[in-house]
Amino acid sequence: MKRKSHPLRFVVLVLCALFLLTLFSGKTLYDAGELGSVFDHPLPGCVLHKNITGAEDLVTVDEGRTVLISAFDRHDISKVKVVPGIYIYTEGASPRLLQAIDGNPHGISSYPSELGYHVHVVVHKPGEDDRVEIYEWKTAEQTFTRIKTIPFAGIQQLNGIVAMADDSFFASQDFGYPAGPLQEIEKAFRLPLGKIWYYNGTSDKPQIAREDILYPNGLAISPDKKHLYLASLTGRSLIDYDLDIDDKGEVTLKWRREWPLYTAPDNLKWAGDTLLIGSHRKLISLLLHSFDSKRYHAASQLIQVSGLPDKLIVKELHSTRSGGVEGVSTGVLSTVNNRIVMGGIWSEGLLDCEGTDTFPLTHSTIPSTGNLTVPESAP
Repeated sequence: MKRKSHPLRFVVLVLCALFLLTLFSGKTLYDAGELGSVFDHPLPGCVLHKNITGAEDLVTVDEGRTVLISAFDRHDISKVKVVPGIYIYTEGASPRLLQAIDGNPHGISSYPSELGYHVHVVVHKPGEDDRVEIYEWKTAEQTFTRIKTIPFAGIQQLNGIVAMADDSFFASQDFGYPAGPLQEIEKAFRLPLGKIWYYNGTSDKPQIAREDILYPNGLAISPDKKHLYLASLTGRSLIDYDLDIDDKGEVTLKWRREWPLYTAPDNLKWAGDTLLIGSHRKLISLLLHSFDSKRYHAASQLIQVSGLPDKLIVKELHSTRSGGVEGVSTGVLSTVNNRIVMGGIWSEGLLDCEGTDTFPLTHSTIPSTGNLTVPESAP
């Protein structure tokens, strides 16, 4: 007996499929921040230094007077060859190469030492396992020397880093799978497969301190060393862990709280008792920007977080829809005239802006003109 067709059933199935697809697309756009608005209100008095490209992460040394920059040109944006490495910047001078790196530098952090600072750098080299290189910055001599390398066997997804002491640190692994189809599935379905690694400075290899995290990125340790703060990029949140390290060097990270930020946080840097966070309002726009930064523009945002660990107070310091340094990933406070310095992963230039409205000077300085244009520095 011939079975009768049911066109109505087919129509219902198609409508259900379209509804689910629309629901999934809408949630994706919402989670990525694409449905929100971005307004232009940049920090005042900004100067754009264009002789550096791909300033992914920044850190200060010399009590905030000097900025070290982890940079490499991912898209060949610059008209001149940009050497992957650590660059140095002080107010009144253009960024210059301090140390070439064999590979692509990512996260950077510093810790005070007897002669200056120990600087920790995540290095990724395509086709090889990731490593962390530790350098000694001697303040008096202004020298930068590599003193130690810590390999991460089988790992190629390290991202952020924060120094715990001279030779110990935490590092974030943003994805569970290496680059390829499985990582694309991990991204598309927002699978929490990231990790936090800890190296105690003396062991043979780093250890996993925490896992099953959604895109862990920037890290920061509270001044009392009782909390580890983690930026979850696609989670659009700030995670607070209780931090404990015993006498044997064993570390325990206990989840304490996850603060929603409603923007995608990147790197975390202390400025006084507040955190400066480079963040991304629109993740799909940022993704397109990461594919072709010349064709697709990305908004920039720098927020300030205070009140930790008991409460969260968020203030937007800097926001632009395009132009200048796009896709700002990090911002630090330079204590020379309290300037806020920002860099972007796929952008040309380093942005140096007035920060005295947020961090008032304790001594007199030249008053601000209030000019919001972005002049370019001389090469």
